[in-house]
Amino acid sequence: QQAMAKANREAHQHRLVLIDAALSTLKSGRYGLCRSCEEPISLKRLEARPETPFCLECQTKREG
Repeated sequence: QQAMAKANREAHQHRLVLIDAALSTLKSGRYGLCRSCEEPISLKRLEARPETPFCLECQTKREG
């Protein structure tokens, strides 16, 4: 249980880092652009994961 709690805490901390980064891109006027290919991230993806820094195609490449 401790390992699972630690993993959850780390996942939440990572998401907070992504949210802070998304807020920074919002301030700079680059919110919604993929950090990798610089193409717009789809509205559906941003609605599901507003903190995402990558479009679905680039995220898939990173995970593969």
